[in-house]
Amino acid sequence: MKIGIDLDNTLICYDEVFKQYGEELGMLPQCIKPNRSEIRAYIRNQIGGEKEWQKLQGQVYGRGLLNAKLFPGVHRFLWRCRQRGITVEIISHKTDYGHFDASHTSLPQAAIAFLIKTGIYTGDPSSLIKEVSFFPTREEKIRAIAGKNFDWFIDDLPKIYDSPKFPRITNKLGFDPHLDNTFTDVVVATSWLEIDHYILGLWQKSEVASLASEVDSTSFREIKRIGGRGNSGIYKVKTKCNRVAALKIYVQESGHNRLHSEYEGLRLLNNVGLKNIPRPIGCTQSLGVGLYDWIDGEIVDNPKAGDIDQALFLVEQLYNVRLKENWRRFPKASAAAFSGQALEEQISHRFKSLVTYGSGYTELRNYLCNELKPIIDEIVEWGRVSWPIRNRYNEELLLESRTLSPSDFGFHNALRNETGKVIFIDWEYFGWDDPAKLIGDFLLHPGMNLSDKIKSKWLTGAVRIFGYEIMPRLRVMWPYLTLCWCLILLNEYRRDIWARRATAADVTVSPSSERLEKQLCRSKTLAETIARSYREFPY
Repeated sequence: MKIGIDLDNTLICYDEVFKQYGEELGMLPQCIKPNRSEIRAYIRNQIGGEKEWQKLQGQVYGRGLLNAKLFPGVHRFLWRCRQRGITVEIISHKTDYGHFDASHTSLPQAAIAFLIKTGIYTGDPSSLIKEVSFFPTREEKIRAIAGKNFDWFIDDLPKIYDSPKFPRITNKLGFDPHLDNTFTDVVVATSWLEIDHYILGLWQKSEVASLASEVDSTSFREIKRIGGRGNSGIYKVKTKCNRVAALKIYVQESGHNRLHSEYEGLRLLNNVGLKNIPRPIGCTQSLGVGLYDWIDGEIVDNPKAGDIDQALFLVEQLYNVRLKENWRRFPKASAAAFSGQALEEQISHRFKSLVTYGSGYTELRNYLCNELKPIIDEIVEWGRVSWPIRNRYNEELLLESRTLSPSDFGFHNALRNETGKVIFIDWEYFGWDDPAKLIGDFLLHPGMNLSDKIKSKWLTGAVRIFGYEIMPRLRVMWPYLTLCWCLILLNEYRRDIWARRATAADVTVSPSSERLEKQLCRSKTLAETIARSYREFPY
């Protein structure tokens, strides 16, 4: 197989660089998000905007290129291609110099320097990219694609595929992270995880063995797939010396580095003596893979009072170590919220993502727009005026009032070993968060079967650890958190999230209509309940 790939905004993500240089040149307000499409639309809508946009592009694609990043998942896709003997080439439309660039930076040279820096291009036989070619016009680029006889070509621009000169023998794959382009008769992916899954499919045993060797040079004599933890694939591996470990292949995505959160978090926590957590062995960031000591145990189906005590003990340990110097720069937890405004924005983001990435489902759109949106609006309006200190709705919680949180914390992510000790696994979302959010999410999590007595014990213990001052905030956050769960239950409608779960489960099928209908019903039931009772905290 032979694959061709575009460079700018397909392999290379410029979102942060466009924001940085746009602010430096006085073109953007600080409030705008680091999103190339939104930045382009904002600038072009100003007087003289087209010229200003070209000026910004000249800076970003030239001297700003070394500050750009590969899209998450690119490196692993290219690595898998090399493992399978698939040839990959870059075909890029790029002029010699950028528009209005006084520095006269060579754009092709800057691009080559970036590719070398990221390690995906070396110019020798071991390189993940075999060849890089630049063409000054779009027409020359398309002619080059036609002459290469690619099996697949991946590009972010519909115009490339709309050309009548694009070769019919080459399969078209459009890369559109925010689904804001219009592709015709083209397979469209929103992430490199989707591209990986679509073109390369399930992981081969030889690939997993090579991946394990990238982390640890020890020879592995046995590799067994265990399944997924929702978003990541897990393998049980055994060395020739009979050491057993868990190999975890992570989802790589923008916004939250799961491998760093889990691996580095567990490393630091092990260093300060926490025992009821996994122990990390090694990792490779670029490939999104980590190796951990294997944990034997049983699923904690029906938690008892003693299990809650163990959970609370871990929470207290996290709270006690949080202010040590080595934690101050640790990232926030996935979906952390340090203010009412942040939680409101999280609800809005989840809602918009479902509308965008679940756009093919009429029943979903009807529910979101006609049933759930009015409930969200009513609760948010109430929350803004009911926040414990009204004029601090937008103010972030101070560091000393935060805690380190596993985020997706509960017995759904735990194993009971032969001694009865509960080991809490799956720390992908770990980081700083509001203790009130940690408490509320534990009570609301649909993956646990907790009695009211157990929930009350959890709340009482958590208040003992964090202090009663968290309660006024928790009472107002409660309906917000419930709305978040109403939306999380619908994640399988989102094509971007389903790609994660399909990869973790090592399957190629889409979710069944029965499964989707079940999740929709669960969301509706939860939404109807909170709509009736959002003014009252139930515990």
